[in-house]
Amino acid sequence: MESGMIVKKKKRSCIVLTPDGKFEEVSLPKDARVGQEIELKKVVPYFKQLIAAASILLLVVTGQLYPGWLLPAAAYVSLDINPSVELSVDAGKMVITARALNADGGRLLSEVKVKRHRLPEAIELLVFQAMADGYLKRGVDNTVVVTLTVSADEQPEADFQLIYDSIERPLVSGNLQAEVVIEPVKPEQRAEARKEGLSAGRYVLYRHMEERGIPFAVEEMQQVNLRNLKEEKNLKFEELLQDPPGYAGKASGIRRQEGFVKRVRPAAKEMTADGESDKPGHGLERGMSQKKLAKP
Repeated sequence: MESGMIVKKKKRSCIVLTPDGKFEEVSLPKDARVGQEIELKKVVPYFKQLIAAASILLLVVTGQLYPGWLLPAAAYVSLDINPSVELSVDAGKMVITARALNADGGRLLSEVKVKRHRLPEAIELLVFQAMADGYLKRGVDNTVVVTLTVSADEQPEADFQLIYDSIERPLVSGNLQAEVVIEPVKPEQRAEARKEGLSAGRYVLYRHMEERGIPFAVEEMQQVNLRNLKEEKNLKFEELLQDPPGYAGKASGIRRQEGFVKRVRPAAKEMTADGESDKPGHGLERGMSQKKLAKP
């Protein structure tokens, strides 16, 4: 069943943002609030259901059904800048769905199509579009937060560098600096985030702020620009995501696996015979620093 996030409430109805970035007006559920994800109940005539079922059966019999339609998601990747989106990918790292998690995310997905792209290419397209839209800018300390959710018996660390490289390339090409946070998130934490109307990344930050006694409303966390959040609350995400003093893993259970923070810096200027020129370089020479987050 299709779902959507409430972005505006009216007397008897509400405006919801659907995963494909569209806005729809539906009946207002009882006690619903802005930011909550609700199911969109649509009545489909019986004859249309029969036609749809017959069409799918025909495709299966003739072997023409696209394989991606039958495969469940192997992982979920959330991307937060101010636009917040979530991608589901199959075992071959092909994007099978793209879901907007706030209004800016809806705008981003309306401008760039990432379904059926491989994950690295999809992330690059989203970051390039965020740069074009002004969500990522030169001369400021940008922030990109990514979470990766896989099944409980899988280890996501192998994909961290792949994701980071896909974010770094467009930033370096645009001579932008940014703090890139990549965090593993368990399936149950992702489910909790959906209940709160937050991306997994914003949920992780919100819970760590809550544990440290930093006041911030869920409704604010849904839309706030992460760069502005750091400035307003004087936060350093790599410190925030460390376990707070005395933390024993009992409150949120978020620090169970190891994530990391990396920093992308603008290309250094080098003097040549003709004057200054930009030279991106590679690895640490490009100004990339890495700090591993401690395990509990």
